[in-house]
Amino acid sequence: MSGVELDILVQGSDEVNVEEVKEFIEFCDNAKLVLVHSSLKEDVVNLGFFQEFIEEIKTPLLGVGVSGSYTPQSGYVEDAVAFGVLSGDFEAEVFQERINYDDIEETAGKIKPKLKGGNTTIVHSSNSYYHLNYVDMILRRLQNEYPKLQIIGGNSAPEPFITTKKGVFEDHIGFAILKNVDNRFFLDSGGRFQKDTWEFEVTRSDERHIYELNRENAVTEYCKLQHFRPYFVNMLTRMVLRRDLAKILKKLSETNKDMYEVVMKATIKTLGARLKKEATEPLFPLNLDEEKSSFLNQNYKPRGTKLNPVTNEYDDTIQVYENLAKEHPGRRNMLVFECGYRPFWLNFDYQAVEKEYEKLDCNYLASYYWGEYGNYIPTPKENQNIVHAGTIKALIFK
Repeated sequence: MSGVELDILVQGSDEVNVEEVKEFIEFCDNAKLVLVHSSLKEDVVNLGFFQEFIEEIKTPLLGVGVSGSYTPQSGYVEDAVAFGVLSGDFEAEVFQERINYDDIEETAGKIKPKLKGGNTTIVHSSNSYYHLNYVDMILRRLQNEYPKLQIIGGNSAPEPFITTKKGVFEDHIGFAILKNVDNRFFLDSGGRFQKDTWEFEVTRSDERHIYELNRENAVTEYCKLQHFRPYFVNMLTRMVLRRDLAKILKKLSETNKDMYEVVMKATIKTLGARLKKEATEPLFPLNLDEEKSSFLNQNYKPRGTKLNPVTNEYDDTIQVYENLAKEHPGRRNMLVFECGYRPFWLNFDYQAVEKEYEKLDCNYLASYYWGEYGNYIPTPKENQNIVHAGTIKALIFK
């Protein structure tokens, strides 16, 4: 197995220069893959940059939209482009596939043969958040086919897009396959179960919906818990899925803390499922449907899943970075995939997160996504989720 070197370049929206990036990549010895994380706010600027970029760059590349990024060179940036160049004695291949939402089996079937021989794949998708569970369905099928394949990645921030050498895509899933690389995986959230509280059990569900909690109507039970009617929960969900949600909620947290707490508790701070040890994943119902007595979930919650009240306190959330450092000493380079909702639990204290990243004492490219992918391998059971919410995941190279 080969080690991986990571070199990073960051350009703000007023200094994006393809020629400079090209020279930077050519300077990197034995460059095999270029990862491009764009938080550019202007769609026209973003599209124009990538159209020029894919024409000029010869190295395989995978680009995606993010809400913001951290690097040792620039700290936290948004309205910028961060480039991560992976170099070393390994192989890298990039491809993309259109997602057929009417036939997930067909989509997964087209992807499976292209993953053969890889031991790690970085995945980005350009679906809307309401279609995130389709990505979970695809990735679980791929994991079942290749149980030793490390999958990691994230969903594009809106407006959703990915890019490869083939072009810019709005309804595709992209893969960067790495062969013969040595890496480690990390998963945590900062969410913790409340003590001595009641429990829900999923008693009827499918891959996209939850129909019953404790053998009762899921919508009715969830609304009892929240003390809101379904239409109000759906309204809040639509609000926090807006492209400018970080800006809106940051302003709300500064001006009306009571309303801020209402929004957070009604959307992503109430119930959670166990990830590992004490780490939890928040349940995030995307749409409550009274007529069908079900709600849309971001990933598969099979029958028997236990859901308990959780907290996402500042101290627990910031502790995740210390856990990452403790679990992976000797790290040299790191790719980190964070949920775009984590800043809300930290009250948008980006400077505090910067300081935590500095303590890692290694080179890293960390970005916020709208849904993050990955799990420990081999997965403990066939229905294990690959797509999560509210977590932080990392691919660590030694």
